[in-house]
Amino acid sequence: MSRAQTIVGLCLLLLTAVAVFAFLQTYHYVEEEVSLPPRGEARYNPLYALGETLRGMGYPVESRAYLQWESMQPQPGDVLLLASPLSSLSEQQVWALQEWLYEGGFLLFAAPATESAQQSEMLDELGLSVISEELRQCLLWRAAEQASSEVCSELSLYYPHDDLIWALDYQRRSRAEIEALRELLDDEDTSISSVSKVRGAAAATGRFAVKAAYGDGEWIALASFQPLVKKALENAANAELAWQLLAPWLGEGKIHIVYAVEMPPAHVILVRYGWPVVLPLLLALLAWLWARSQSLGPPVPLPGIDRRALLEHIDAAGQFAFREQQVEPLYAECRKRFDLQLQKEHPSLAALPLDDLIKALAERWKLDPAAVAQALNPHQLGRAEQFTLAIRTLTQMQGLS
Repeated sequence: MSRAQTIVGLCLLLLTAVAVFAFLQTYHYVEEEVSLPPRGEARYNPLYALGETLRGMGYPVESRAYLQWESMQPQPGDVLLLASPLSSLSEQQVWALQEWLYEGGFLLFAAPATESAQQSEMLDELGLSVISEELRQCLLWRAAEQASSEVCSELSLYYPHDDLIWALDYQRRSRAEIEALRELLDDEDTSISSVSKVRGAAAATGRFAVKAAYGDGEWIALASFQPLVKKALENAANAELAWQLLAPWLGEGKIHIVYAVEMPPAHVILVRYGWPVVLPLLLALLAWLWARSQSLGPPVPLPGIDRRALLEHIDAAGQFAFREQQVEPLYAECRKRFDLQLQKEHPSLAALPLDDLIKALAERWKLDPAAVAQALNPHQLGRAEQFTLAIRTLTQMQGLS
């Protein structure tokens, strides 16, 4: 190795060392948490986080997409979180739900959002009315950790009966009432029940939540499941609200969660997640069509049908013979074929005299005796209708024999 090559190698090593030193001094390893999109049941179950939280606390939890009463078999003391629309329940399911609730079940459900679904047999049985407000109303509350949350909805609940346990009213949009509610929630002993006692009688309508008794059981209706779904429970105020709603019922039985499946349409899923496969296939299809189109020429006419030409020839020959008064040979050929077939298949009939044969054939095959007589003893074959009748009758008897 020459001296010049040695110097070049040392310079390269020096530059590499400087670059590595500068990189190590500039950059360093850091840990970063990246929120991955939900997978599996968490993608389509809005109450998945609530169910996992309760399961982690040691409570038995079962989740399902539809209300399957026979497989669930809820017992008195069980809790049912019903997030599916009440309008989707059948009449038998409504009856079973009412009977279970009357015997001591606990039901938490959300009011139907659409006006047509608000006319529900279950709501009528509970005596609960859902009112669609013209303006969105909001409710503000704060947890013990001073974390606050707010939920807004265009639906209000109305329950005028005496078995009302408590009700949670919407917060009116005046600053004085907001500050009063904040001061009330700042108290460590404040709960939803105390809030309802202070503000529950202030308005006959405009309630976000209603809790009432039904026989030995209880039910809670919410204007919206918004504080309980998906990542809303990460807010301490929402978590405290969920706990205050469910805590009085927990510990006695199993918790059943019936959620409404939140799946986008199939074409949305195909475009959103399947485009890496669909796009190359579409391009390949277009390329194949383009390649095939180069070999396409003008349309080739259909070949003539020989059978059609033969039939036309036979028809023309028959018309020519008829015009030339040569119908006797045509009739004779058809009569010969009929006589041969009759002698072969019905020799007893073929031996009869002509008059008896005409009568026997007419009775045997339920044909007009005059037509049979014209076929076997024709008259005026030069007339088209008589010739046609004779040939048609012979052909018909030949097919029946």
